[in-house]
Amino acid sequence: MGLECKYISVPEEQIQSHPAASPAMRFSARGAPGSQGIVPARHGYESGWPKPPSARPFVPTAHAPAPVPFNIAPATHRNHHVPNSVGSHPGPMAIPGHGYQYNTPETAPQAGTRAWLVHSRCPLLLWMEPLILSVPTEILLEFAAYYHNTSLPYDTYPDPTTPGSGDPTVPTGLILTGRSQLLRALSQACRRFRHIFLSLSWEHLEGLPVDNDRTGRHFALLLRRMTGLLKTPSLRRYPRPIILRSLVVSLKAPGHSQNRNLLAVLARFLRATPHLTSLHVIDISEAHCRILSGLFEDQSFPAVQTLAIPACLSRTLSAFPSIHSLTCADLPSANESIALLKHARKHCPSLERLVNITPSLPVIKSLVEHFPLVKDLRFRSVVTSDIAEELGSLQNLRTVQFRHLTRGEKSQDAHHKAEAIFRSSAISTGQPIQVRYLSPEPEVDVGELLVEASIGPTT
Repeated sequence: MGLECKYISVPEEQIQSHPAASPAMRFSARGAPGSQGIVPARHGYESGWPKPPSARPFVPTAHAPAPVPFNIAPATHRNHHVPNSVGSHPGPMAIPGHGYQYNTPETAPQAGTRAWLVHSRCPLLLWMEPLILSVPTEILLEFAAYYHNTSLPYDTYPDPTTPGSGDPTVPTGLILTGRSQLLRALSQACRRFRHIFLSLSWEHLEGLPVDNDRTGRHFALLLRRMTGLLKTPSLRRYPRPIILRSLVVSLKAPGHSQNRNLLAVLARFLRATPHLTSLHVIDISEAHCRILSGLFEDQSFPAVQTLAIPACLSRTLSAFPSIHSLTCADLPSANESIALLKHARKHCPSLERLVNITPSLPVIKSLVEHFPLVKDLRFRSVVTSDIAEELGSLQNLRTVQFRHLTRGEKSQDAHHKAEAIFRSSAISTGQPIQVRYLSPEPEVDVGELLVEASIGPTT
């Protein structure tokens, strides 16, 4: 038993201009000038199927004028086999419980068109279309929130069982752009989704090399995106203002090539994005490092609060006076780390979080000297007992993440190291020390544990 409703070809101009035409009708009717829109005839209920109260005959009023004659008389019942695709069945295909039905190939949507894709290939979309459009925006954003980018290379930790894992010089296989691709796909689905997701898809801009990119193609893509945003101010106003909040770029040039134009556009782009709060330069060549340091020498970007740069760009810290978090995006030597800390102390008075600083004794002594009020430290390497004792003089320290090397010892030894690190801050705050293991305990006698220790109340 099924319901039948036929499709009628109506000129696009008539659909677009008529007040009774729904957005779905206008969407399916869009195309080349003079094209025919495929409009479903409604209320074609057959005998034998209960007629819902909402399917009463349409009565024109002064406020609701009579629509164009889309509706047709109820169709007679046909017993036929429902095919898998349009264009191969002898009669219409009924959708039980709904006023839509596919017609014969003569009146069905032409294969390859939007109407064919939406209405002919997936009948359930006729039910789901009004439902998904009625979902609150907050729930749609919650769906998109599950698609996060993977951790950046300097946020990952090397696996001792996998050689080369966590190497920040190889970011191509570690960074995925799944969230941005999802948001862009959703923004192209319909006008409502475009209004919701287009601005979100441009909140985080990434210019990263793909696998085996030896020609610097990501340079051209990044340049095109930044130039497009600079030359198209209307893109920042419609349908919602596009506010770029995060920029992740790789400026590692293939071979010895240089791209001065890209760096100049990058500096101009940063000046044109006053809401940018997070900048990550995950990799850079030596030649680009000198050029970018010169371009940023007289610049200032006070809105940036989270910064990740290689140690060779320490001179650019004068352009970021308001950062709260600083990440060293490479594996610097002790001298490079000390130079980075000295420049940060001079130009970044609000700095509270340091990530990926080399855990050597000279570097830690410089850190304690220049940043006695630091609150959060993240190390990618093993922290030894003497370094833990040196960190114990930091009174404002609240969170430390480090690797603990076990040599036939129990993991409880990490607690003693955490107690040494928070020796001063635990006394000043009077709060207990919490230790959490972010990696499973090694099964062998020698292994590494990823430990996060913090000061706070017990839960």
